[in-house]
Amino acid sequence: MAATGFPLESSQGKSDYFNSIQVEYFGGLANFIGVSFSRDFHARYRGVNVFDVQAKTLFDTIAAGEASGPHIFNEYEHIFPDQIMALWDADSQYDRLGAESRVVWAQVGIGNSTYLKLIAEVRG
Repeated sequence: MAATGFPLESSQGKSDYFNSIQVEYFGGLANFIGVSFSRDFHARYRGVNVFDVQAKTLFDTIAAGEASGPHIFNEYEHIFPDQIMALWDADSQYDRLGAESRVVWAQVGIGNSTYLKLIAEVRG
């Protein structure tokens, strides 16, 4: 990551933080990567910049690709189990491109089957 301009900023247990990228590990392997807004890269889902769109619109776009539905919008968090995508903390304070005028997600992430299993265990 450092070679591409994202040096390790902090490491807490099984999580590493590189600028606006969070990587979580289980068993020595990355099982989740979450990104927050950065001017250094554009995170896209099906061609949509995930930090330049209303939270509800992105939610609906991702939900349309899920067979596990129905999915109910929640501004705090949501996991789409088919795609293993996570949305965290929708609020206007995270709208860096629209002068905080829209509700956008603070973090959008992807995980693997291990991450999905761990999330299910935490939720009981």
